[in-house]
Amino acid sequence: MPALEAATHLAQFVLEHSMQIHLGRSFNPFLSSRQIPLLKSWLTDRRTVAYLEEAFFRYSDAPEAEKISLAVRVLEG
Repeated sequence: MPALEAATHLAQFVLEHSMQIHLGRSFNPFLSSRQIPLLKSWLTDRRTVAYLEEAFFRYSDAPEAEKISLAVRVLEG
């Protein structure tokens, strides 16, 4: 069962860094460019997307639901 706060933080991470991850660029000095493909693989894994989808439906009345939904669309696109 996803927690709203955790799903919101993950969604925010996706939205803030999706372009750099997609391009294979590091956006953090502690994250090497070799780790970006692993991060991208984890984020786009069906289980990660399903986690966010479940959070969206569970908390659809919360203001954060829109952000979570957008992150799902980014990861699926």
